[in-house]
Amino acid sequence: MYYSRTGYVRQKHYLDESKGVPVQDEWADISSLSGSHTERLGYPTQKPEALLQRIIKASSNPGDLVLDAFAGCGTSTAVAQKLDRRRIGIDIAIPAIDVMVKRLEGSTTEQGRHLEEGIDFEVIGMPHDVAGAEALARQYGDGWQFQYWAVTRIPGALGNIKKTGDGGVDGTISFWDMSKKNNLGKAIISVKSNKVVTPSMVHDLHGAVVANGADFGILVILEEPTKGMRVEALKYEAYRYNGKSEIPLIQLLSAADLFKKPLPLILPAENMVIDRKKGDPVTVIQKEELPL
Repeated sequence: MYYSRTGYVRQKHYLDESKGVPVQDEWADISSLSGSHTERLGYPTQKPEALLQRIIKASSNPGDLVLDAFAGCGTSTAVAQKLDRRRIGIDIAIPAIDVMVKRLEGSTTEQGRHLEEGIDFEVIGMPHDVAGAEALARQYGDGWQFQYWAVTRIPGALGNIKKTGDGGVDGTISFWDMSKKNNLGKAIISVKSNKVVTPSMVHDLHGAVVANGADFGILVILEEPTKGMRVEALKYEAYRYNGKSEIPLIQLLSAADLFKKPLPLILPAENMVIDRKKGDPVTVIQKEELPL
């Protein structure tokens, strides 16, 4: 107790001896994510991990099950994993599932091992064979979910979230090319969910490659490419990666090819990773140049 300068008796409280005020129903001490936050993924509705940590710690114990039925970019599942909770994340959108999978794969166990799909977590509802891919293409009528899923099967590719007005570009790949002025190359991906395929699709993709200033293009279709499509693709000159290695200007993939390891593609490098700390758009960075 002490006297203030006005003569009133006051009580002095020391922070290191005070229990503080219990958390109320209005939380203003956790700021929303901005471009400076390292955990930001560029997902529009992403919440801070600190917020989910408080919720999960306050409502569960280690070993309990955390269910997020609208998981978005998977902040709840990522935090639950760090807090030793079992977790289920559900979302209808393929882009959200893609972000969740990559986010979990970027997490580590207590032993420092990266989580692996099929060992540490399971993805249910995604295509695992051609029949599943065809079902996804038919599921929503517009084929957009299939288009985005197909792009996620290609290493280093970033899907286009636009459903219309994309100019035939459903995904992109950015990579280093030291022979270019800005050292940056670009490939575009076009995905067609039509059951009927024609050489005109190859011609249209070549037009999109030129219009977007890309170096080469990849066409993904449900069916096997026809002979006419392959002949059309061979009409165009190859792209010279780093001024030496030749990459076909137009490459064709079927739904069956998407399940092959490795994919029957010629890509600029075998070792590309996605740098998600720079926000949106995502940039693909090549760690080291490997021979094709």
